[in-house]
Amino acid sequence: MAEVTQITDYDSVTLDKTLAQYAAADKLQNLVKGQNKQANDLEAALFEIRNLFWIGVAGGDQLDVLGAIWGIPRAGLTDSQYRTRIIQSFGLNNSGEPEAIIATLKVLWGATYVYYFPAYPAVPAAYYLLTDSTITSELLKALSPAGVEPSLLFPVEFEDGTPVEFEDGSYVYFVG
Repeated sequence: MAEVTQITDYDSVTLDKTLAQYAAADKLQNLVKGQNKQANDLEAALFEIRNLFWIGVAGGDQLDVLGAIWGIPRAGLTDSQYRTRIIQSFGLNNSGEPEAIIATLKVLWGATYVYYFPAYPAVPAAYYLLTDSTITSELLKALSPAGVEPSLLFPVEFEDGTPVEFEDGSYVYFVG
């Protein structure tokens, strides 16, 4: 999923594109500014809706809507339990292949990067995942096929937040 940048000021995007012959046309400029105000409001509302409906952060009514979309009744569950049930349902419809899990993380959690590291030879099957999403190990297990043990990787950092790096440019991670 490509990163989408929110435009917060359509005036800065549109007014400098006005043809020179209309640059002094105050009525036209005011008409464009009025339309831009509406475009700014609409863009802000759409981004707010998008951000509230990520499964990882949705709660209450937003989570109810997501459950209704996937046909999963709430049945008195807490937000956390309901979120897990929705994700498990999504996981049941998932092939469990790395590409499907990565796509799920990008769609449901808005991850901008996901790295998959198979753990060969591992018994039971296992893999490690490094991502910028807020997924928990419990939810990652719900997306994984039966018999496969996923683990999240977290970069080891110095106290100032700088990641620990080897001479070859690779980083140190711990499994969480």
